[in-house]
Amino acid sequence: MQKTIFGVLFLLITLKSFSQDFEVAPVVIYFNATYEKPQAASITITNHNDTPQTFKLTFSDEYFIDGVKKYTSPGTTENSCFKWITLDNKEVRIGPEEQGEIKITMKPDTKDVEGSKWITGFVSVVDENARTRMKDELKTGIKVIPRIAVKIIQDSGEKENISFSLLKDSFFHNKTSNICTLKIKNNTPSYIHKFKYYYSAVNTKTGENISSKKMQRTVYPKQIKRLSYDISVLDKGTYEILFVVDPGFGLDLEALRKTITIR
Repeated sequence: MQKTIFGVLFLLITLKSFSQDFEVAPVVIYFNATYEKPQAASITITNHNDTPQTFKLTFSDEYFIDGVKKYTSPGTTENSCFKWITLDNKEVRIGPEEQGEIKITMKPDTKDVEGSKWITGFVSVVDENARTRMKDELKTGIKVIPRIAVKIIQDSGEKENISFSLLKDSFFHNKTSNICTLKIKNNTPSYIHKFKYYYSAVNTKTGENISSKKMQRTVYPKQIKRLSYDISVLDKGTYEILFVVDPGFGLDLEALRKTITIR
């Protein structure tokens, strides 16, 4: 059982692409709010344009069908936390090389908070010039208005009956790049952010054993996640490789064994 964490944990990531003239941080916000103890966090937006711009925060529910990510209207899926969110403002006007904030407050509407809920926010430019460019975008089919996604996650902190599947038929070894891939599916009602995976390889001729560093991934309910293993560090030869997935929380590991020849 995970300890309850009061407060907001920020993943201090700033996302910036070649087509954008603004930055947003953080791009992932973790809440562990309760009915009695709401929590607040701020999204900071930096305007790198040489003119003032207005930025708007909008939302979409994120869900998975057959492991594939989909988006729909906010507040319409069972895992949505949209109805628990309030904003101090939806838009903010920011001058050149200045920063502005949009404050988010998370307050569950029930005392019995279980599992995980989440939503994706999108920060985009909404000034008149942007609207003009949007019309051109519709005509040309070229996306010219940038937006940055912000993942907002509400987690009760309780993890019980964790269940996931290794999709054995999804295993693939790229003989050119020596990248191995394997898919897992999260069958748990909650998102799991401590899925770790690694491999242990034994050379069938020399008996040498090499283990990789542990990688970590977040997997949402019903999501199918592709895990990649780079085994290019291994010398030529045949190996018995054990692919291991660790869901965390002191639970049992699951593994898949394969024989792979590197030429």
